[in-house]
Amino acid sequence: MPAFLVGWQLMVAAMMLPSAIPMLAVFGRVSARDERPGAARAAFLGAYLLVWTAFGVVACAGDAVLHRLVAAAPSVAAQPWLIEGGVLVLAGLAQFTDLKHRCLTQCRTPSASSPSGTGLGCAPPSPSGGRTVCSASAAAGRSFCSPSPSVWGAWSGWPS
Repeated sequence: MPAFLVGWQLMVAAMMLPSAIPMLAVFGRVSARDERPGAARAAFLGAYLLVWTAFGVVACAGDAVLHRLVAAAPSVAAQPWLIEGGVLVLAGLAQFTDLKHRCLTQCRTPSASSPSGTGLGCAPPSPSGGRTVCSASAAAGRSFCSPSPSVWGAWSGWPS
């Protein structure tokens, strides 16, 4: 698991943070008014990484369970394309769900989802840091549902 977590953190830094840079910039401007802006920014980034790490641990555990199930079913183990195809079908079906549509709506207009109008999904950070975790969770969720335009720019014309 430690090797997985190191690899997962590298993936988060390489793939998730670039799409979150606009949110981090907004948070930086909002937290500038805080009495300890450096601590608020560190808490925000730490919470962002914690949310993605938790997701990675859950995904890794799910993968381990799937491997055990396949090992227990020799007919499935002999035909790995069933698992691969099933995952692709599920991923394809997810493209047509209301959840994806709602996520993309929030990602395209993040300030509309925020009571403070900051686009953070919560009120501005407080000295206690409670809003910071919520804000980082919102940022992680936006990164998850909205790929980086630089990576997916070729698909920008596709209907969502």
